[in-house]
Amino acid sequence: MRAHVIGEIERTIHAAEGVRASNWPTVGQLMYASHAALRDDYEVSCPELDAVVEIAEAIGTKGGVSGCRMTGGGFGGCAVALVRTDAVDAISERIASEYERRTRIKPTLFVSRPAAGASVLRA
Repeated sequence: MRAHVIGEIERTIHAAEGVRASNWPTVGQLMYASHAALRDDYEVSCPELDAVVEIAEAIGTKGGVSGCRMTGGGFGGCAVALVRTDAVDAISERIASEYERRTRIKPTLFVSRPAAGASVLRA
């Protein structure tokens, strides 16, 4: 568990640097590394989340996916993928159909755009 926490802190720092530099391939690789650590070191993933990440990774950067990882508390739930805006519809359709084919579960996909994080507002 300690290895995961220390590694995740380092990945988060590098991902923040990558976002600031718009270095999406680096951010994406850090997302995949984070998912692998959550799956292998922390053991909080599940076959369904692993399937989503595998599907996204198979689509790859040429198909418009930079990275993907589970999100939330683990043991099921959600994954988040970093994708090119112009490929959102095609990627969403492919992930949904491939996921349903593999798991026999119809997924619910949410498409959102990144925004600034929490901040302090002063009047």
